[in-house]
Amino acid sequence: MRVPDRERVDQLTARLREHVGHLMPKVDEAINDECHDTADRETARWLLDRVGHTLHYGPGPDDRTAAVHLEDLALNCRALSAI
Repeated sequence: MRVPDRERVDQLTARLREHVGHLMPKVDEAINDECHDTADRETARWLLDRVGHTLHYGPGPDDRTAAVHLEDLALNCRALSAI
């Protein structure tokens, strides 16, 4: 499997970071207001924390870690949106 071009990964990561940064407070509020199931609320909180952690630590020093970072961020956002 080929590692994606770092420039493209960085562009996609920046766009995703911007969108997620705007959505995180709204998702946090929605978790409090909308998740009545305790298990869903705990899962959503865990995912939100994971997204925050991923955003905080950034993509890493090389092409492979940057691609993994982007994929991890995208998968966690996708899972969060499903709750």
